[in-house]
Amino acid sequence: TFRCARLLRMRVLIVEDERQVADLFRDHLADLGHHPVVAGSAEDAVRTLSAEAVDAILLDIGLPGLSGVDFLQLPVVRAGSIPVIVIAGAATDLQARDCLKYGALDYVAKPVSLTRLSEVLGFLELHVLNSRLIEQVRNLDRRRYARVPAVFPVRIMEYSGTEWLGMSV
Repeated sequence: TFRCARLLRMRVLIVEDERQVADLFRDHLADLGHHPVVAGSAEDAVRTLSAEAVDAILLDIGLPGLSGVDFLQLPVVRAGSIPVIVIAGAATDLQARDCLKYGALDYVAKPVSLTRLSEVLGFLELHVLNSRLIEQVRNLDRRRYARVPAVFPVRIMEYSGTEWLGMSV
């Protein structure tokens, strides 16, 4: 199997109705040091997303009931900004475009080699790591108390001698 240094341990939701494929993906993710969570349908995946946080989703497009394209359009998926990789056996170009239009990061055709899956996971690691860093930077600006408004007079002198007066808030 393809091996490279892992940047972080991700919680990956695998949405796949074919049990053998789901087990293969689960075992491969576990071998790479990630924490896989398997859902056999889009409905199960929605329940999982409501109950626990995941870092990424591997999504089969040809699911019974709610399709992969429909799943991508759900508010719980879109609002969570969770990176999604779509995996499809026989899909049309229109379905592939729809998946990308609705926020999927990549579209991979079945059968997926474990090498290709490892490459995709490496890309997801970078995406998840970047998201975590952005969140940490946002949290740095959190203050215990609200900012106090302050107003300062400002005087700017140009080389030509023109003077500008104003206020900085």
